[in-house]
Amino acid sequence: MRINCRYVNSQGAIVDFLGEKSRVTAGNLHGRTWKPAVTAGTIGETVNYWKKEAYSITLTVTFRGSRTERLREIDRAQDCFEYDILHNAPGTLYYGDWFCRCFITSAEYSAGDLPTWIDEKINVYVPAATWWHIQTYRIVKQVDSGISTAYPTIYPFTYEIDKKEAVFENEHFTDTDCRMIIYGPANNVNITISGTVYKVDHQILEREYLVIDTRDKLLPEEHCYLVRSDGSKVNCYNDRKTDIMQKLPSGSISVNYSRDYTVELQLLHGRSEPRWYQ
Repeated sequence: MRINCRYVNSQGAIVDFLGEKSRVTAGNLHGRTWKPAVTAGTIGETVNYWKKEAYSITLTVTFRGSRTERLREIDRAQDCFEYDILHNAPGTLYYGDWFCRCFITSAEYSAGDLPTWIDEKINVYVPAATWWHIQTYRIVKQVDSGISTAYPTIYPFTYEIDKKEAVFENEHFTDTDCRMIIYGPANNVNITISGTVYKVDHQILEREYLVIDTRDKLLPEEHCYLVRSDGSKVNCYNDRKTDIMQKLPSGSISVNYSRDYTVELQLLHGRSEPRWYQ
């Protein structure tokens, strides 16, 4: 199966790294380094914890085509890369179903093997040192007492209407961060996932949705906020009634709530490198 590889800048402009006119011809997206934080002993060291630093990837992108085609595509790619640098807004590098936030920080050019080629060696800076994959489950609102509720295509199980518990599988090998999206209308949010209660007392109107995000290194207003119908955001962090920063466990997970509103769970699987097999 052909793996898609592309860079999408912060404004949505795309540079195809496996296209007919632009293609990565050298470099590797895989590789990782963990460093120990240690305390020296009389003999040897004690590892206190492990840390992972930001890293860079070197790729060679070959631009093909007529002289006009090559130069135009190189200029367009450079505009995409430099926009993100100037606005300090990372782009997204995709490899199959996995992605990382990154910046293209430098470029060097040379003639390709053929007169219709130009090689550009770029440096990809990955500040968070993490690749992500999103596993999505959606439990739709209970709309009629005589109709059972099913996952739409993503999860092949149907639950009877009198059951308020849904069970699904977290396919990651360890505890997982999660983005929870609750679609209105709803008077408040009270969801129990494998024994952990996520409760936020804030009304969600029709065409609005509430987002709960458990990831570290976010601002408080990014952990819990309401998106109104006009796209504006309301900080709901102080409306939380429980610790909503709890990750989801690996393996079988149960979701229990009233089913009066639709909930989408986006499980964020993080790895030091994208999976080889996809």
